[in-house]
Amino acid sequence: MDLPEPPKIPSAQELYDLLMAAIEPELTSSQVPSLKQKYAQESKEERKRRMERYRKAYIAYREALDTYTAQLNTQAQAYRRAAFAYAEEQDAHKEQLQLKELETAFSS
Repeated sequence: MDLPEPPKIPSAQELYDLLMAAIEPELTSSQVPSLKQKYAQESKEERKRRMERYRKAYIAYREALDTYTAQLNTQAQAYRRAAFAYAEEQDAHKEQLQLKELETAFSS
């Protein structure tokens, strides 16, 4: 048995962008700085609709983050169990080798 790879954990920005890109690409970290210029000429009504769209996007983001966090927690727990099983297996193997050495020493 080999020690499994631990779950990959992205940086906060990577995670935000990963989740938000699927929800509202304009709100990813690379796009936010350009929004002021992009929407400089929008009317108050257009701005109101856009802000409502963004509000809904952040609600969806929070739900996606909760789902991601739950999945990561499940993966982390599975990794912990696998790592513990690996350590136990390695320890048992060492004990078996030591017992064989002792048996060989006593039988000689």
